[in-house]
Amino acid sequence: MKPILEARHLTTMLRGRHGGVVTAVDNVSLSVMPGRALALVGESGSGKSITCLSLLGLLPSSGKLVAGEVLFKGRDLAKLPQRELEKIRGREIGMILQDAMTSLNPLLTIGDQIGEVFRYHQRVRDRAELRRRAVEVLEKVKIPAAAERLDSYPFQFSGGMRQRVSIAINVALSPDLLICDEPTTALDVTVQLQILGLLSELQREQNMAIVFVTHDLHLAAQFCDDVAIMYGGRVVEAGPIREVFERPVHPYTVGLLEALPKLETYDRRLLAIPGQQPGLAEVPRGCRFAARCASAVAQCHESYPDWFEWNGGQRRVACWLTPQRLPEPVAEMQQELANG
Repeated sequence: MKPILEARHLTTMLRGRHGGVVTAVDNVSLSVMPGRALALVGESGSGKSITCLSLLGLLPSSGKLVAGEVLFKGRDLAKLPQRELEKIRGREIGMILQDAMTSLNPLLTIGDQIGEVFRYHQRVRDRAELRRRAVEVLEKVKIPAAAERLDSYPFQFSGGMRQRVSIAINVALSPDLLICDEPTTALDVTVQLQILGLLSELQREQNMAIVFVTHDLHLAAQFCDDVAIMYGGRVVEAGPIREVFERPVHPYTVGLLEALPKLETYDRRLLAIPGQQPGLAEVPRGCRFAARCASAVAQCHESYPDWFEWNGGQRRVACWLTPQRLPEPVAEMQQELANG
C-alpha cells in the first residue's frame, strides 16, 4: 500500500522582520498511510504547524517552500498552480486550525459558512439544498438541534461546539486527508475527549488519513497510529507510535517521555529537559539537541547525523549514538550485519 501523502526533504524559509532569512522547516520527510493517523509531536516552536502549512501551500507572505516534494495521491502539490491547489484544499484535504473562533468568520452564520464549501466545490446554488446539506453535516458532528443552529453566529457557540463546526466544514466533502493543528487547544479535558472521539469515528466511517499536530503525548498515544518527533525544524525520530513510546531511542524523545507525570510514581519529582530550543537565527552546526543532551559527544556538535533506519525503514532516528541506544535484540542484529 502506498502513502496517500508523502513529503520528501521539505525545506521552508521565512523572512524576518529585519530582513534576515531563517530556516523554519529543514529537510523534513514524512508519510501518511490511508486510514491511519500520524502525530507530529514536539515543543512549541519545533516547526510542526509551519510544516503543515508548507504541505498545503498556505505559508504567509514572508515564507517560501524552497525545496522538497509534497506527493498527494501521486501529484506534487508543491508544483501545482494556486488555482489547482484551491480545488484540492477543502475537497480532498481539510485542515482544522487551533482556534475555531479565529478560523470561523464572525460576520457569517454557521449555515452560510458550511454552505460555502458546497457552493465553491460542487457549484450548488439552490439555497434550500445548501441548508439541507449543512444540516446533514452538523448532525454528522453531533451538534444538537442542527436545523435551528444554522442561523447562529460563531460567538453564540461554546468553544467545543465551534470546534465541531470547524470539523463539519472540513469533512463536509469526505476528504481523503485531514490535517488537525492542535484541534483541542484551550478546551477542557472532557471536551477534548469528545472531539477526539468524534474525529476517530469520522476517520473510521470515511477511511480518512489524519495528520494530528500536538504537544500532548497522552493525546497522541490515544489517537494516532504513527508518530514523528520534531525538534528545531527537523524530524528526529519517527515510527509506529506504540514502538516509539515503548522503546524511545533519540535522547529528545526519551526526555519528553520522562517529563510525563505518571500516577504510579506521583511522589517522584518530574524530570525536565534543561535549557531551551535554539532560535531560528541561532541554529547550531551539529545536532539541534546537542546543547541540551547529557549524552552528547564532540561529533554531535560538529555535524548533523544521518538517518539511522531499521525494521524495514518503519523506525527512523537521527542521532550519532543510535546504535548504542537501540533495544538490545535490534542492536545485536545490527552488529551482526556490520560484521558481515
